Amino acid sequence: METYICLCNAVEGDKDIRVEYYLIEDGENQFGIKAKTKDDVCTVCGITSSRGEALALIRILKQNYVTPVTLKDVILDWIVEKSSYVG
Repeated sequence: METYICLCNAVEGDKDIRVEYYLIEDGENQFGIKAKTKDDVCTVCGITSSRGEALALIRILKQNYVTPVTLKDVILDWIVEKSSYVG
């Protein structure tokens, strides 16, 4: 299931970019994120089993104007950073 969460308006050079963020939920209680612009889309599934954690990550993505082009890299960095604090 895909749920629209928020919109971010960013400027890249002389171009305005509108990024929409979606929460993706599969049937097994796993959450992912989709970022979409007029020209690009990227979906990363199975990021976390916590809805709250996925929503918090979307807030971080929005605050930092993350576009579909860099979404996978940013999420990978987030996962690595998160796992370095465990145990």
